Amino acid sequence: MPIDTDVDRLFSLVKQKKKISLRAASKKLGEEKKIIESWAKILDEAELIEFDYSLNPIAGAYLKVKKIEKEDNKKTKTQSD
Repeated sequence: MPIDTDVDRLFSLVKQKKKISLRAASKKLGEEKKIIESWAKILDEAELIEFDYSLNPIAGAYLKVKKIEKEDNKKTKTQSD
């Protein structure tokens, strides 16, 4: 049986929601926003998620899954054309 860490729970939540604010993730996981942000930084460094500040700078950062596979597929298509 796999063991889920708190960071795993955050990653699962971001994957499920596609995009979620730090505030909403904090409420959903029952942790302080600063804690969620530190977990998100770990996932960002691992290139699994990324911070998105483009929606509303006042609302703060959103988290979303990094789209690595899709970019790699585009590069492969472009190179083969």
